[in-house]
Parts: sequence; C-alpha cells; structure tokens
Amino acid sequence: MITDLNREHLYKQPMRRFLALFKSSQFIGLSLIGNTFIILLSIVFYHVEVEQNYLITTWLDSLWFSFATVTTVGYGDIVPVTDAGKIIGIFSMLI
Repeated sequence: MITDLNREHLYKQPMRRFLALFKSSQFIGLSLIGNTFIILLSIVFYHVEVEQNYLITTWLDSLWFSFATVTTVGYGDIVPVTDAGKIIGIFSMLI
C-alpha cells in the first residue's frame, strides 16, 4: 500500500533528478554548442537567402527557419529557394 510519505518520495526523487540535469556541465555544454550552431546556421542562411527569397525579410525569419528545421517541426511557412539555402537546410536536418 502506498502511503502519503511513499507517494511524496516517488514524486520528489524524479523531479530532483530532472532539475539536476539542467545543472550538469554536460547539459549546459551541449546546449551552448547546439544553440550556437543553430544561430550560426541561421546567420549564414539569412545572408544566402535574403536577396532571393521574399519570405526572408529579417534575421528572425531565418532563425525561425533554423529552429523549425532542427526541431523537425518543419512548419513550412519559410522554405529555402537557393541551392545554398537548401544545402544549409539539409545540414540543419542532420544535426
């Protein structure tokens, strides 16, 4: 039989482990590397697409494309039109 004390322990332990993950150096390092890579790809994507793609008007548009691509959402409202932009999109999908 699960008592209130046991139930509280069952919920607290996983939550502590989950919160400890955010404090770990591996998580912080991988997050910094991954997000830096996404931001760099969005900057390159912006400079490649801004002149030919009417959907890219600001850097935020290219950042949106990069995060939507990396997270596999693929919203579809912004798509690359240049060959270089398509290669950047493919490269983003592989990370």
